[in-house]
Amino acid sequence: SVFVTGLTAGKVLHMYTAFDADQAKYYIDEYEKETGINVEWVRMSSGEVLARIQAEAANPQASVFYAGSNTSHINAASKGLLEPYKPNIDFELSELLHAKDWAWTGFYTGAIGFVSNKNFLEEHNLEAPTSWSHLLNPAFEKNIAMAYPYTSSTAYTTYATLIQMIGLEKTLDWWEEFDRHSIFQYTKSGTACIAMVGLGEVAVGIAFSHDILAKGINRGYPVVMTFPLEGTGYEVGGLSLIK
Repeated sequence: SVFVTGLTAGKVLHMYTAFDADQAKYYIDEYEKETGINVEWVRMSSGEVLARIQAEAANPQASVFYAGSNTSHINAASKGLLEPYKPNIDFELSELLHAKDWAWTGFYTGAIGFVSNKNFLEEHNLEAPTSWSHLLNPAFEKNIAMAYPYTSSTAYTTYATLIQMIGLEKTLDWWEEFDRHSIFQYTKSGTACIAMVGLGEVAVGIAFSHDILAKGINRGYPVVMTFPLEGTGYEVGGLSLIK
């Protein structure tokens, strides 16, 4: 109940969330039960939330930006769109998990991984990819899906990961080949590729590992999760008050 301050039972809290709808509903339902505060919410990808908050800056339509990578919250804070708020918590939160001025607070982390369709791998006698270079395998030609970096913090984190590991120029070269050779579709949402892989529409997807577990493996899709041995990136999921 981090953001109960200033609200009482019977009031309405307006929220934008980058969680998928089923995840958002679970937490919001619990919040409403605990506080008696009704929540009106809209689900968008983190990039869309940021664009909406910026467009509505002169006349805000929501009070809370819930979930999505902290990079989007940092971006919003840099534009003066957030109101610093230090939550009333009974434990110490690492400095890595919140802004210095508490413009955003982290409440989960997630690492980038690969999700592959087991049936495709078996039919083509392939191992699941365990390297960024494996995504350029001719066997995966036009058979990989992931989100679009402009709209999704999942894809943004992937892009930022490669830049930090191999530098901007090498990342641009790698991505040009990856885009031309391997990409079948860029999706708006970071989790959309998981169902695509599960249904056999594509062979491989790039997504956060907790989403692969929740929306792929735990739903019974014939998928396997792997990680690049060279290293991967992670997000800190953020929570912030809109100014």
